[in-house]
Amino acid sequence: MGLLRNRMPLRTSITLLLSLTAIPGCGERRDGPGITAGDGRGDGGLTKTLDIEGKSLLGEPPFEMPIGGAVASDGTLLVADGGSLSIRLFDASGDLIRSVGREGAGPGEFQSVPWARQCGVDSLFVWDPIAARVTVLGKEGQVSRQFRLPGNPALVECSRRGLFAVIMHPKDVRMPDPSGKGPRYSSPMLLVSAQGDTVAAVGEVPAYENRPMGKRTRVAVSESVVFVGTQDSAFVQIYSTTGVANGALPIGVAGRTTAPAIYEAAIDQMSMQLRVASEREAYKAFMLKIPMPGYLPPYFELFSDGAGGVRALTSLPGEGITRLDGVAGDGAPLPVWTMPGDVRIFEVGTDYVLGSYEDADGVPHVALYRTGDAAR
Repeated sequence: MGLLRNRMPLRTSITLLLSLTAIPGCGERRDGPGITAGDGRGDGGLTKTLDIEGKSLLGEPPFEMPIGGAVASDGTLLVADGGSLSIRLFDASGDLIRSVGREGAGPGEFQSVPWARQCGVDSLFVWDPIAARVTVLGKEGQVSRQFRLPGNPALVECSRRGLFAVIMHPKDVRMPDPSGKGPRYSSPMLLVSAQGDTVAAVGEVPAYENRPMGKRTRVAVSESVVFVGTQDSAFVQIYSTTGVANGALPIGVAGRTTAPAIYEAAIDQMSMQLRVASEREAYKAFMLKIPMPGYLPPYFELFSDGAGGVRALTSLPGEGITRLDGVAGDGAPLPVWTMPGDVRIFEVGTDYVLGSYEDADGVPHVALYRTGDAAR
């Protein structure tokens, strides 16, 4: 999610961070248990074909925290910055075209920007949970419309044809238990149209454990199916676009266990969502008192590739490499993709990944990575 902008008590920030925050890798590289290069499915390093440095944007303010983006059909990049509450548009060469959006309550203005996806052809959908609405931007940056999602969403994902999967915030969520023995909360999951209308009710799913590195359900939505992973096993459940369960696919790395360095790296990454340094330190101090779990999730995030397949982020916090396992819609394994460093992934295609990373000086970059054939 994007930077929290000091509008809520730390207690509320802690609960919100645990419910919404993904845990990509961070920090220096470490060898991670359960991760091996190549496992019979083919291991492919992606080539970085575009790199946009966040501090030199032709007179525009630098990136504060890129949190999402999309690649349009003509190569235009739309990048959402959760710190400045703006959307930056770049041409296919990485040159800045314009910046749109600012803090506020009017059309094209935002109060929070934790999430942005391509939920329609050449359209960026920006979810603002504080303003309780989704803003739809065209590839020129123009606001085409706004709508509201039902209920009080904790997790939102979409297909590129505009089908949303929405998991609601559980009721009566408490602060994390210092013993680490808190419950795993369940909550309803809905399938919702790009107009905000409920298409189907999937039912209750185990939403998340309110603790660092606790199990939390992840979702990816393709044009024909919805992938739901509860992190309980190295499988994802398949649902039809009408909410009917229809089998499962194997994905991820089973049988992993955590270690203090991994746990500390995950907490440090989560704390960076808080703007004020004193709040970050208070957050880390509180979380480090909670015993780490004995397990590691088989994957941390799920992504649709836009062609019926699903990719899973399986690299570990602090590992220094970004790894995506994959399964096609027919169950066939896809080549494993790797990228050096710790990449926060925005969008996955059949031959590319759009994401961001920080350099050694802490400057954010937005980068486009492609497979060997696409990079030529």
